[in-house]
Amino acid sequence: MLWRLAVAAMDTPSLRPVVARRWYQTLAKKAKRKDWGFMNYGFEPPGAERIALLPADEPDRQSIQLYERVVSAADLAGARVLEVGSGRGGGASYLARYRHPALVIGADFAPAAVDLCRRQHAGVANLRFAVGDAEQLPFDDAEFDAVVNVESSHCYRRMEAFVAEAIRVLRPGGTFLFADFRSHDEMSALEALFDAQRTWTCVAREDITSGVLAALEATDAIKRRWIESALAPRFHGVAGEVAGVVGGEMHRRFKARELLYHRYAYRRT
Repeated sequence: MLWRLAVAAMDTPSLRPVVARRWYQTLAKKAKRKDWGFMNYGFEPPGAERIALLPADEPDRQSIQLYERVVSAADLAGARVLEVGSGRGGGASYLARYRHPALVIGADFAPAAVDLCRRQHAGVANLRFAVGDAEQLPFDDAEFDAVVNVESSHCYRRMEAFVAEAIRVLRPGGTFLFADFRSHDEMSALEALFDAQRTWTCVAREDITSGVLAALEATDAIKRRWIESALAPRFHGVAGEVAGVVGGEMHRRFKARELLYHRYAYRRT
């Protein structure tokens, strides 16, 4: 079945970028729902922590809470912010509207996704979108106060190239704000890559796997309805796996901690 092949490919580091890029391009073209602004797994904070949201943003609470957790290490007020891998634009829109930056630019490798974002988020004055490859960003040196990267890097062919680009476009004192999932060995290698960079210093690191798993379970019914209404039936199986629906292989791996989800923040010195 298609979804079994997709899961196997996502578990193979050399094939993961090819499959992920093709899948996200397909979603950008096929999923036309205007209320589908996020593609991340979400986050449920421990205890009773809850951020205040406008009623229109409440359906995306778990996805927004993931962004809030990721950017908690930086003050974005008045900042120039770049989100690399902005997808359907919901995260960039949230940051632009709630965190009071001077400007947010969402960059994505998929032209179809960028076109969709420009249409659907046209009303946010301090928000722009651009086509851009994470491994060769089309921006000047030291152009941004913050670089945000949420659940996108598992699509990249060369993480070391992305890290070098993130450092290049950050201003001195700027912050790299990152979250994504990996296997145990891959996460250790990723952390070693981050720590090996002499031009920045770690200011936050956190294993948020349990909070991401809780969000997957809290949003399961909603994601299933979205998949059924937005995509043709032949895509439902693979979409459910990529979305981490309860009972699927991705969900099982998070629950068994075969996959970990970490966030990191590094400040350029």
